[in-house]
Amino acid sequence: MKKISLIAVLVIAMLFSLTGCGKTDYEMYSDAYKNAEEMKGIDAEGSVKLVINSVDGTTNMNLPIDFALKVDDVNNKNAKMLITYSMPFMGMNTQSSVYVADGYRYTATKTSIEGEEFEQKIKEAVDESDSDFPELKEDAKIDLDLFVEEDFKNASKESVDGGNKYTITKTSDEVKAYAEKIMSGIIDAMDKTDAEKEESKNEMKESFDEMTFGGMTVTFVIKDGYFTEFGVVMNGLVINSSEISTDDLALNELLKIDIEMNVKFNNPGKDVTVMAPSDLDEYEEFDFDFDFDY
Repeated sequence: MKKISLIAVLVIAMLFSLTGCGKTDYEMYSDAYKNAEEMKGIDAEGSVKLVINSVDGTTNMNLPIDFALKVDDVNNKNAKMLITYSMPFMGMNTQSSVYVADGYRYTATKTSIEGEEFEQKIKEAVDESDSDFPELKEDAKIDLDLFVEEDFKNASKESVDGGNKYTITKTSDEVKAYAEKIMSGIIDAMDKTDAEKEESKNEMKESFDEMTFGGMTVTFVIKDGYFTEFGVVMNGLVINSSEISTDDLALNELLKIDIEMNVKFNNPGKDVTVMAPSDLDEYEEFDFDFDFDY
């Protein structure tokens, strides 16, 4: 009898170990999210497809992009990074690679137009002050967590390649609330005064109130405690083009944007080595500090 009891205990223990120690789907998601936050290196590849149509039908644009990204240490200001992407658009195909290391950015671009190819290789010093990204505090941490435990009650789940694939749908109101959460987190992390942050948040909310958000379907695969795939489909985002226009290009029409993105993470949790392109000596140093007199 004691032997049978011991065998039963061992079998139960084994079953728990095979099912993530009895963790719920939300707990496994939370563990994967925590592991993703702690990852140093990134090795990912994927695609983004943007379909942009004006509400009045005058603008129609289909923009597919394939990309790959490697970063050896996201916590290091001097991290090595390599981005490659290809983008066919309006009869023109562009293939680019951007390598960043040792204070320099190396960009190689090959453009094909009607059978003719144009290639350019430039080297430029990286100046953080020229970045379009907001300047964040040193200890800034932005909460990007998308899901709560309630989301997993109606989630679709299937077994794939030794892991679990989840599909969760968010309503347009939930998408808007998430976008506001992310933007508020970025604003709070900026190196600004409280008054400046409050002003930025008010401007952000005014912009979002003028948009129409679509629903969103998110798929992701968790395997061995890490996200290995991630996909997003969002249809029906409507914005006024003036929100994305510049002083040189003033637009004013309603644009409907459909977005589809898929990302695969290679060997998540492992160290990433970023290799420099073999032709760096061919890159010409270029200074983008233009000074126009009007």
